[in-house]
Amino acid sequence: MPGIIITAIGVAIAATLLYGGVLLWRAPREERPLLALCYVLQLPISAAAFHFVRTPLDQYVVHPLLGDSAVYWWGRVLYAPLTEEPAKLWPLLIPWVASRVTPENATRVAMALGLGFGVGEIFFIADLVLANPQMAALPWYDFGGFINERFLVCLIHGLFTSMTLLGWKRWPLGFGGGLALGMLLHLLGNLPILLAAAGLLGSDPTFRSILIQLWVVGFFIAAVVVLLIRDKRIGGIPLPGRPVTCPKCGQSHNRPLIAFNLGWKRYERCPHCGKWSIV
Repeated sequence: MPGIIITAIGVAIAATLLYGGVLLWRAPREERPLLALCYVLQLPISAAAFHFVRTPLDQYVVHPLLGDSAVYWWGRVLYAPLTEEPAKLWPLLIPWVASRVTPENATRVAMALGLGFGVGEIFFIADLVLANPQMAALPWYDFGGFINERFLVCLIHGLFTSMTLLGWKRWPLGFGGGLALGMLLHLLGNLPILLAAAGLLGSDPTFRSILIQLWVVGFFIAAVVVLLIRDKRIGGIPLPGRPVTCPKCGQSHNRPLIAFNLGWKRYERCPHCGKWSIV
């Protein structure tokens, strides 16, 4: 079996077990079929968006219209956010799915959609790698960069998708505004890769690789923080210790994972009222 396929299988299993496991563990029992279905429905969408939307759009519309101009080459940077972000939302066309997305579970549904898309993207990219005989001949342990990036991106996709669902269900900017925000974040996430392709990050491949990896790690950290804060159930993963009482609403709760340690006190968010307090 080619090394890249072994790598893809390993990363897909690891991402599914870790991200999907935490998601199902923290979700209410009655919500788990919805999250599992969103994950499964997304698995083929990365390849489908590329082959049936992005490629025909480029070949039959954009390239014939703009030719090989600078506008065309720079405009291609918009392909991924403009095609992938709407594609992730297609399960919402199913009434059973759309009717079950609520302000409370919007972040979790977005994580399931993003995870499924990200896992499918792992195999889509692996298939592209197989088209290069030199890359296809490498053993699995030579794909360390692929392993790190793809594992992190599976969660980052959830961040992008959460903007749309939170805009739709919780924020004043609405569905369209949330989608636009998700597209913008997607574009920023791809920025170093685009700059490297344009030759704007110098000629040292090691420097470019390190910069891109650091950028992805930064987006991953941002995704973890935002997703945990925006979802009360996931953000309330209990830590060892006695429950505390929220001074704002008076209800007891386990110590959340996300908090600011102030020494003898913590500035943390109550999973019941959603407010931050020094406890």
